Amino acid sequence: MTRKPVTSKTKAAENLAVIVTRDIKLSRQVQAQKLESWRTYFEAGDRVALFSALRTCAKHNIPMPEWVSRAFISGYDKVINGDVASWDEAFGAPYPKGVHLSRIRQARLKRSAVWMEVAEERKLGSSINRELFERVGKKLGLGKTRAEELFYEVCRLVGGIPGKE
Repeated sequence: MTRKPVTSKTKAAENLAVIVTRDIKLSRQVQAQKLESWRTYFEAGDRVALFSALRTCAKHNIPMPEWVSRAFISGYDKVINGDVASWDEAFGAPYPKGVHLSRIRQARLKRSAVWMEVAEERKLGSSINRELFERVGKKLGLGKTRAEELFYEVCRLVGGIPGKE
């Protein structure tokens, strides 16, 4: 059996395989942390968090944790068996009554930008305070209160404040 000589292409392919494997493991760890966060919200009464967990599992091709399976089957069975009249009754409405969808869309579009701007400001030594949210909000066409709300939404989702050890 003859061995192929080690070439720079072979070594690069091996290095790439190691990096990809490491990244997949890291991604799974991050997704497991996300799922645990969704579980906390779900157990606190946020029934829509179940769909965030389902999306995480589907997007990253990871098995559903038992709590996700049990919660989904329970809600599904309530609808199919006629115990409730709607999916919203079984799983919770996606948005509370009176919420304006334009505000939801704005949040989806701007919250990451707010978080990244705050992270950049933190790298430059800024403290998180009202003045920071005023600057960031002005830059992104938001009020300081809205910028602060969006920032803390992302902190809740990612599990931390940028630049904080």
